[in-house]
Amino acid sequence: IRYFSELEFENKTISKRIYTQCARALKEDQITEDAQWLGVLYGEKLREHYVADLSIRWIKKDLGHGLFANKGIELHEFVGEYTGLIRRIEESNLYCFAYPGSDFKGYWKHVVDAEKWGNELRYANHSANPNTEARSVFHNGLLHIVIRAIKDIEAGAQITFDYSQSYWDALGKSPDSSI
Repeated sequence: IRYFSELEFENKTISKRIYTQCARALKEDQITEDAQWLGVLYGEKLREHYVADLSIRWIKKDLGHGLFANKGIELHEFVGEYTGLIRRIEESNLYCFAYPGSDFKGYWKHVVDAEKWGNELRYANHSANPNTEARSVFHNGLLHIVIRAIKDIEAGAQITFDYSQSYWDALGKSPDSSI
């Protein structure tokens, strides 16, 4: 896996398209005030490519690796940005996250693909009772996917979020709520 501390684009055409779409979405009020506010709130962390003190650990064969907090994380604390390669949706894999602008009417559909490229956040597993959430934030002309705590997380706890029903529908599976 190639480590990406920030979002990367598959090519210059996609980069230009995404920046253009984000500028248009902002002008058309499609980017929520909440996404803009969170972009300001977490802007420094995004600029610094901050990731909380985490470790990747093996869990078991049918689940693979997981992501764990080495230190406590407080409610609403920024855990990190979900990074990867922004590309067109042509095929999907278990590590694709729909790029936030893809649900705007009339916009090209893209994903953040962390299967072969990304950071620690690609190891966060699904849970029906998660301790973090994925949020779309607008910062420096781009939409980003950030993971933040939705409850206090103790040191040693696994970092989890709800992958959403659309993720499981696309796989043709139901979520394993055992985590």
